[in-house]
Amino acid sequence: MARRDKIHGAVRRALEKANWLVTDDPLKVYLLDDPDKYFEIDLGAEYLLGAEKEGERIAVEIKSFSSSILNDFHEALGQFLDYRSALKENEANQDRTLFLAVSEQAYDEINAIGFMKRRIEEYGLNFLIVDIAEENIVEWKEHN
Repeated sequence: MARRDKIHGAVRRALEKANWLVTDDPLKVYLLDDPDKYFEIDLGAEYLLGAEKEGERIAVEIKSFSSSILNDFHEALGQFLDYRSALKENEANQDRTLFLAVSEQAYDEINAIGFMKRRIEEYGLNFLIVDIAEENIVEWKEHN
């Protein structure tokens, strides 16, 4: 199993506070052409209460960003694109929307760099922005 990100627990608790049921920790997504191989996305969750999102299923990749934000973004982008493709090919998970969960500070830093903003739009990255200290969801940003 891959090493957990340092904000993993805070993101999971923020989702649970917002009435999401974490169904997988991690979510294994098997590859279409090689069913012995799989990706581990940090969380799989379903929204159970409320008409607006009831039955919605998501996959969440959690990322902390260090002082090497360009390198961290490069890695996160590659993972996001691979995971999104694997979800689409995996019949059991085709209906899941993939989100990249980050802290408010990390999201602000990413958005301050034009190159990264353009890649977010170009590749349609979805973000789950979390207040790590309060363990609350601040905002969902979908760029589909």
